Amino acid sequence: MTSGPLAGLRVLEFSLILSAPYGGSQLSDLGAEVVKVEQPGGDPFRNLGAVVPDYSKTFQSVNRGKRSIVIDLQSPEGRAVVHQMVPSFDVVMINYRPGVPARLGIDYETLSALHPTLIYVDISGFGTSGPMAAQAASDMVAQAYGGSTAADGRLDDDGAPVWMSIAIADIPTGAAAAMGTVAALYHRERTGQGQLVSASLLRTVMSQLGLSLMREPVSDAAGRDVLKAELAAIRQRGGSYDELIAARTTFFAAERLYEAGYVASDGGIVLGAITREQRDACRRVLGIDDDPTDDSGFDATAAEPSRQVAALKQRIRDRIAEHSVDEWLERFAEQGAPASAVNFPEEISDDPLGILEMVELISTVVGPTRHVMPTVHNREAPTAIQSAPPELGDATDDVLREIGGLDPDAIAALRASGAVA
Repeated sequence: MTSGPLAGLRVLEFSLILSAPYGGSQLSDLGAEVVKVEQPGGDPFRNLGAVVPDYSKTFQSVNRGKRSIVIDLQSPEGRAVVHQMVPSFDVVMINYRPGVPARLGIDYETLSALHPTLIYVDISGFGTSGPMAAQAASDMVAQAYGGSTAADGRLDDDGAPVWMSIAIADIPTGAAAAMGTVAALYHRERTGQGQLVSASLLRTVMSQLGLSLMREPVSDAAGRDVLKAELAAIRQRGGSYDELIAARTTFFAAERLYEAGYVASDGGIVLGAITREQRDACRRVLGIDDDPTDDSGFDATAAEPSRQVAALKQRIRDRIAEHSVDEWLERFAEQGAPASAVNFPEEISDDPLGILEMVELISTVVGPTRHVMPTVHNREAPTAIQSAPPELGDATDDVLREIGGLDPDAIAALRASGAVA
């Protein structure tokens, strides 16, 4: 039996790769019983970079706390099993491409007819309507279309765009889907109504770029419109992608002197000053008393101010390189300036602070494992990772018996037909 604020809630998860698996893991951490339906062969992430077959670390990281059941949704018998079980679940979460759920008989219209108070959570790449609804999407595709790749502005050695290595489309979309699920459950508690909840990778990326995407005529005239015109001019004369990125980077250069990464004598360091007070603290630490970038009327896009910004940037680079990361962190902390060492993810789980955010689980496949704790903690109904990640189909028989109400003979017949495994 699970524990936590959502204890007693049942979630049927039809998921692949990352967004819905992450969303389901969040609901599991909150106490929901999450049953992951996998096609024969399992979630493709099971073998992505796997050392142990069917049990990659990528898969484990977003599927802890769940039970796995293998159902062939291509078969009528498999679909019939799902339809029989659905009324026993509170939530269905899915991230198949638009059109696929209907072909498999697990779309909202079909399942809500069987269970009118069902909460059905649909995650897509480009949304469920519009000219790109049916197109395949992934995290990096959503990053590119939504603007975050260009906003990040990184280029490889060939001048090609580089996307963020963390899944800023998939992971936040899964979290948003979990939030929408909880809101829909609260609505159902008050009204008795089930509903369709939708989220998309594209919308998630765009929501994180609110400053750049929102429209406001006064500010846009001084900023966004000027940059758009410059980008259009570069494209018209056949400029390259790196020229476009350089134009945008220059446009925002003054804002990023103290919100940027630098190289100390023994590693990387990041300054995260986003207010005038924090930038002044950075200036005191660095001994800079002639920085005009916060003065009213300073226009970093003009020729001379642009040169000033470039010179200041180089001074900061040279200054940071003189001392170690720890020395700089101590100095910035004394002045209340936000700064951090650039830690490697492979090391942070053993860091004195990072280790406090980890919890040990015992896996029947690989033994002791450590996972990041649930992202939120509820004091009165504590969240927790319910169990280690499941083996492929490890709960098929149990779920069919406990939730589906099938007897051993019926389960055996389904196995013999290949409808379940």
